[in-house]
Amino acid sequence: MKTLTPIAAAIAFVISGAAMADDNTAYQDQHGMGHLGYIDQAGPGSHHNYVKQEQHGGYNTAVSIQEHEHHSTVLQHQEGYSNYANAYQKGGAGNTAMSEQMGIDNSSLTFQFDEYDSFSYHFQDGHGNKARTYQLSGSGNHATILQNSDYSYASVTQVNSYGSEAMVSQAGEMNRADTFQTGESHRTHLIQAEGGHNDLDSRQIGYGHEAHMYQDGWNNEGDISQAGSHHFGKTIQVGYNNDVYVGQIGEKHHAEVAQYGTSNNSLVAQFGHNETAKVLQYGQNNNSFVRQ
Repeated sequence: MKTLTPIAAAIAFVISGAAMADDNTAYQDQHGMGHLGYIDQAGPGSHHNYVKQEQHGGYNTAVSIQEHEHHSTVLQHQEGYSNYANAYQKGGAGNTAMSEQMGIDNSSLTFQFDEYDSFSYHFQDGHGNKARTYQLSGSGNHATILQNSDYSYASVTQVNSYGSEAMVSQAGEMNRADTFQTGESHRTHLIQAEGGHNDLDSRQIGYGHEAHMYQDGWNNEGDISQAGSHHFGKTIQVGYNNDVYVGQIGEKHHAEVAQYGTSNNSLVAQFGHNETAKVLQYGQNNNSFVRQ
C-alpha cells in the first residue's frame, strides 16, 4: 500500500480538520538550503490576515500562526544560517509582528494574545541573540528590540497595557535587558552600547511612567521600578561594575542617576508626591543613598 508523501499528508490533515477561514494571504520565498517555513491561518475566526516569509542562506526556520485572529500581519525575513523566528497571534485584530534576522543562531519569539492594534518588531544581526516579546490582553502597544550584538538577550512584556511603548537596543556581547509594563501610556527605552555582561531591568505599573536607561562598558547593573502614576526615571552608566537602583511609588516623582567610572553604587527610593532626586558619580567606589 502506497503511503502519503509529507505534502499530501499535510493536505489531508488540514482537510480532516474541517478548517474554515476566509480572505487570508500567505507568501513564502525560500533561497538556499534546508529552510523550514510554516504558516497556519486556518480555523474559525481567522480572516483577512497576511503572512510573508523570506528565507536566504541555510537551515533557517520561520513559523507564523494566526488563530482566531483577523486583519493582522506577520512579516519574517531571514538571512544567514540556523536562525529561528516564531510569531503567534491569537484572539485579536489589527496586530503586526515583524522580524529581521541576519547572522547565525539568532532566535526571535513574538506572542500577541487578545491584543488589538499592537505592533512588535525584532531586528537581529550577529550570533546567538535572543529576542522575546509578549503582549497580552491590551491594545495600541509597541515593542521594538534591536540587537546588533552577539549572545545577548532582550525581552519586552506588556500585559493588560494600553498605549504603551518599549524599545530595547543592544550592541556589544552577552548583554541582558528586560522590561515589564502593565497599565496605560508607559514609555521605556533601554540602550546597551559597547561592552558586555551588562544588565538592565525596568518594571512599570500604573499610569504614564517613563524609564530611560543607558549602559556602556562591562558588568554594569541598572534597575528602575515604578508604581503609581507619572514618574520619570533615568540612569546612565559608563564604565565597569557600576550598580544603580531607582524605586518610585506614588505620583509625579523624578529621578536621575549618572555613573561614570568603576564600582559605584547608587540607591534612590521615593515615596509620596512630586519628589526629585539627581545623583552624579564620577570615579571609583562611591556610594550614594537617597530616600524621601
